Amino acid sequence: MPRRVRCFAVIIALGAIGCGSSSKGNARTCFPETPLGEANTSASTMVQPLLSKAEVDSLDLYGGWLYLRPNTELAEHQHDDGDELIWISCGRGQITVDGKTIPIARGLSHLIHQGTLHRIVAEEEGLGIVQVFRPGTPGSRYYR
Repeated sequence: MPRRVRCFAVIIALGAIGCGSSSKGNARTCFPETPLGEANTSASTMVQPLLSKAEVDSLDLYGGWLYLRPNTELAEHQHDDGDELIWISCGRGQITVDGKTIPIARGLSHLIHQGTLHRIVAEEEGLGIVQVFRPGTPGSRYYR
């Protein structure tokens, strides 16, 4: 099995193991109260790499967590430098790709091609997403 394929399989497996929900009041949420390691956070998201910067550089592949807080969205954007594969490990929401909106939920994946406009909206649980960029350059911005 090629190294990149093995790496992709490990990223998905780590993502599946790492997803859990936590309780906050009466609502269950996919958004962790504390990150498992180094993470970049904003008001609505947390991004946490699953690979080191050296691994990303050597494999030319990025894998990491993207968490969206409940009832928030990741604004419409595009990646001009590579494709993105997302796998939903927790929660529900919608993804809009090139103007077409479809529901997303745990266990579903979606391939977003380079240069494609897309937007993700999380419902009341939030969303836990494993994301893989190929080549790894879009994910490089997540390292400090």
